[in-house]
Amino acid sequence: MSWTRPLDDALDATAEPTTVRIDGPEGAHAEVEVRRAGPIGVRVGRVRVRHGADRDVAAEAERLEREVRALPERLTPTEVDPRLGGAILRSRSSRPKARDFWEVRVDGPREVEVRRYALDARGDREPADFDLTREQLGRLLGELEGEGEG
Repeated sequence: MSWTRPLDDALDATAEPTTVRIDGPEGAHAEVEVRRAGPIGVRVGRVRVRHGADRDVAAEAERLEREVRALPERLTPTEVDPRLGGAILRSRSSRPKARDFWEVRVDGPREVEVRRYALDARGDREPADFDLTREQLGRLLGELEGEGEG
């Protein structure tokens, strides 16, 4: 199942800003914090996918590193602790002195969350909205769920 059609339907029917829920394959669903949606692109605050079945945290972190390509930067695991039930992957920018990064959290055996962060003047991180095309967002949902093509 592709996430694209249900995503487009949800975005077309939304008043912004809001959180839209999109049902996916095999009991999975996604929640997307939509700041603004247009016919081509979406400004997003956060993406969360809940899997329909439990997954091994370490294996999920490895899969996400390998398979997530819809984001503009590659992800690298920075923390993986199956005993605590979680993992964090972050992007490593190719831009010198980049002050922003992507973070993907595996929260237990069923949830994955994507956020973008920016560093302020003191070096503290703050959540930052991000822009994706509708196609990229659909692919991202599929990659987070692990179905290959979104």
